[in-house]
Amino acid sequence: MNVDFAEAFRARLRADLKNAMQQRLAVETTVIRSLIAAIDNAQAVAVGDFHEKFVMRAFGDKAAEVPRRALSKGDVDALLAREIAERREAMEQYQAHGRGDAASKLLDEVVVLERYLTR
Repeated sequence: MNVDFAEAFRARLRADLKNAMQQRLAVETTVIRSLIAAIDNAQAVAVGDFHEKFVMRAFGDKAAEVPRRALSKGDVDALLAREIAERREAMEQYQAHGRGDAASKLLDEVVVLERYLTR
């Protein structure tokens, strides 16, 4: 179930990315790309001490592949909450330094992220 949720969420993000790109929505495109990358990073498996034991293989050879970490809805919601919190913190710093334009851009990004948190 965890893998299914992450994969379904990623599929929805990719569809939304395509739509945002077609409509030339720069902020949404940027945020969705960033979110896809954050999910990819969250699913990455640490190599640890085994790095030297891996043998380089041809591209696509499944022998060296490891399954990605499964993400539950709670994991994805926590990731979204972190992304929102980071942007809000940066937004406050921009506002404190008189950079209302940059803070406004981050607020637009937060609005996009919050739509995914409530779905």
